[in-house]
Amino acid sequence: MFNWTVQGQDQLFQQWFWYRVGNSGPEAPINTISPAVAVANTGTRGLSATYSQAQFSLRVEYLLTGGLLGGTKSTIGETITINNLSLSTLDFHFFQYSDFDLGGSAAGDSVIIGKNLLTGLYNTANQIHPLVTFQESVHTPGANHAEVGFFPNTLNKLNDLNTDTLSDITGLTGPGDVNWAFQWDLSIAPGASAIISKSKYVELTAIPEPTSMTFLLSAAAFYAMLRSRRSAS
Repeated sequence: MFNWTVQGQDQLFQQWFWYRVGNSGPEAPINTISPAVAVANTGTRGLSATYSQAQFSLRVEYLLTGGLLGGTKSTIGETITINNLSLSTLDFHFFQYSDFDLGGSAAGDSVIIGKNLLTGLYNTANQIHPLVTFQESVHTPGANHAEVGFFPNTLNKLNDLNTDTLSDITGLTGPGDVNWAFQWDLSIAPGASAIISKSKYVELTAIPEPTSMTFLLSAAAFYAMLRSRRSAS
């Protein structure tokens, strides 16, 4: 996912998922499992993509919800379902990487990740921007590990050839071009499924101003129309 536009302003640089089976070997993005074998739209707001191989299948579902027309609030609900298709317990490690450029800028944000005090699992990410409110909430289950850092450190970690566990450095990081990630360590019984449910919320606290180019084009069009009317007179 590379785009989440609210009021004409893109808030997202990249969000995607990586995985690893077992406790050794590198992580890989889920689109390397297979091509998306099933893609379905639910109206104009939903999308489902499934990736599968002999040992397991993985489905990602998105549901986009906005407020009133012209409003400043938007949410994306996400459900990830991992099905163990094998006859053995599946040792599955699932990673979500997020790089949001709130307000359309890659600089000036800070991030802090929160933990459920009862379960000890990570369940919230708050990205702080002067003109945009952002929060991700993990409904179930919480993540075992998390990490906040500066681009592209976490992305490089997920794409290298090492076996990685996120650092659990989750305190307030920034301002700057920040990114963050969650990690779930799952043990899925034969024929069973693991379901991760999350939601993201964006609210613009100030409506973006038109760009200078948009303003100049509008002014030029108005001036041309005015001259046309004067000529007609």
